[in-house]
Amino acid sequence: MRPRNLILVGFMGSGKTAVGRALARLTGRKYIDLDRLIESKHRMSVSAIFRQMGEGRFRDMEHREVRAIFRRTGLVVAVGGGAAVFPRNRPWLRRSGTVVYLRVPVPVLVKRLARSKGRPLLRPARGNRRALTALIGSLLRKRSGAYRAASHISVDGGHGNPGDVARIILDRIQVGNEQRHAGL
Repeated sequence: MRPRNLILVGFMGSGKTAVGRALARLTGRKYIDLDRLIESKHRMSVSAIFRQMGEGRFRDMEHREVRAIFRRTGLVVAVGGGAAVFPRNRPWLRRSGTVVYLRVPVPVLVKRLARSKGRPLLRPARGNRRALTALIGSLLRKRSGAYRAASHISVDGGHGNPGDVARIILDRIQVGNEQRHAGL
């Protein structure tokens, strides 16, 4: 049986990168950040792609990479905050491995993203904390159902360090595997 990938989904700032790197260290798997992969292939930042080519073009690039992950095994993959929102990506993500939704409450996201640069979807807040809180809250309400639909398990990513969250994920996956093998 091929080793399934571990795929992290969640809102920007949910810790996908940090937790993904910790998971890769703990499991000996290769770590891939889908946004960085797209940036490398196209020699442009995600922000520049959004600005110069539009979000639609970026989402097409992202979809191609999501489909490419399906052909690989034994990876830890962090996908951009919007990847799981698009219905065409969800079946590919779910078939590619165990998808983990990192849930993080709005106040923690605001704290993590308040000084963030290069996040095209946060530009309308223009650094205003109240506007940022409202924007993140609105986007998260719209996206949380898609994150749940894409994922096999959900983990609180708002507390503890990335290594702690990675260990919780591995424990949850192990318990799920044991239950399936026991016929529960």
